[in-house]
Amino acid sequence: MIKAIVFDFDGVIVESVTIKTDAFLSVFQSQSPSILAQIKQFHLSNGGMSRFRKFETIYREFLDQPLSKEMSMELGRQFEQFVMHKIINAPFVPGMVEFIRAHEKQYDFYTASATTHLQLEQIGAKKKLTSFFKRIYGSPNPKALVISDVISAHQGESDKVVMIGDARSDFEAAQANQCPFILRLLPDRSNQFLQDELDIEQIIIDGSQLEEKVNLLNA
Repeated sequence: MIKAIVFDFDGVIVESVTIKTDAFLSVFQSQSPSILAQIKQFHLSNGGMSRFRKFETIYREFLDQPLSKEMSMELGRQFEQFVMHKIINAPFVPGMVEFIRAHEKQYDFYTASATTHLQLEQIGAKKKLTSFFKRIYGSPNPKALVISDVISAHQGESDKVVMIGDARSDFEAAQANQCPFILRLLPDRSNQFLQDELDIEQIIIDGSQLEEKVNLLNA
């Protein structure tokens, strides 16, 4: 029986994936259209990777420039300034908060997000979500380690914990811990390749389908 559910945040609880994309384009707006197109594709193909790892890769592979710690922190500040207000005001994924509220006594809920831990806590508080979660994990906590910690808190039984995500990193974190995974398809289906490439069986469009999928895992 499932005892704990680990949620990714952007694209799973809140419809905020496009906000992160817009933020990357804003941070690098001085670059040429061709570079911006590469940055956008890189970002979309690496959902779940922390923004700072993305900054490092962008500077190394697309800009061919060194990235100092100071510049990385400044990019992070610009990025956070862009997204904070927008994510706080972004809509929830339909049905997801309703599922969480309806089942808060049945399951232990956790988040595992590439959003920085402090920012995630601030967003959770603003959106009145914090009380529903046993613990909130943000970057730099690796998702695989977060799931491992959650499994340890539930008698070390991986089949008692399910990860819900929208990115390859979410799937790989679940795979590393041999626990079930449910893919949330984004509204524009930009992560459809995960289902096709990795043959993922459990798929939801929104939170209204989540109870059915969890019940299948409990069967």
